[in-house]
Amino acid sequence: GRGREGVETGSTTTNAQPHRKEATRLDDSIFCTPIDVLSKSPTVSSCMSTYDPSLAAPMAVLELLSIVERNIDTVGIFHDNVNCMPTKEMMESFAILQRGEGDVKNAGMTATEASALFVHWLRCLPEPMLPCRGALISAMALTDTEERRRNVKLLIEGNVQPPTSIIFVRLLRLLELATSHTHSRRNELTAVRATLLLAPVLVGSG
Repeated sequence: GRGREGVETGSTTTNAQPHRKEATRLDDSIFCTPIDVLSKSPTVSSCMSTYDPSLAAPMAVLELLSIVERNIDTVGIFHDNVNCMPTKEMMESFAILQRGEGDVKNAGMTATEASALFVHWLRCLPEPMLPCRGALISAMALTDTEERRRNVKLLIEGNVQPPTSIIFVRLLRLLELATSHTHSRRNELTAVRATLLLAPVLVGSG
């Protein structure tokens, strides 16, 4: 017989298989949505124009991402293991930098240290960057690819607020670059690995 949209539901092979394959593709995705779809969202990107460069804390955090980007091929960036955890000394130094006392550029951090400190900063936010965990989980569970992407985009666009919105956009663009084939084969970072580390802390459950 035929199910929805006229697809055969019997034992014969149907044209629904390619759709299922696309719906579960994870090698370039975060929140089950391609990174470039989120990073190029006009609404999300518009926060770039509202950024106040005088805010010391975002400047320090953005510089962490810049350190990672300048050393994009470093193995270990955004890896969740004991060797990539920030030390007490690193966290104390970064706290000073966030107060505007000193310059991250002159702190001598490696890319792995910078990425570890960035994840630590996310975990320490008083409110998660994406305070919509339940809604995101529901959106990610949608089986229709276009519907899933649309709902995830709308949730992110509606929940990312300044001044952290500029940081979220920079993170997406950095992940898009770092997980591209050119760099991923060198730094061993995949979108799946980045998602396992970053998605929980972005929504406040990691």
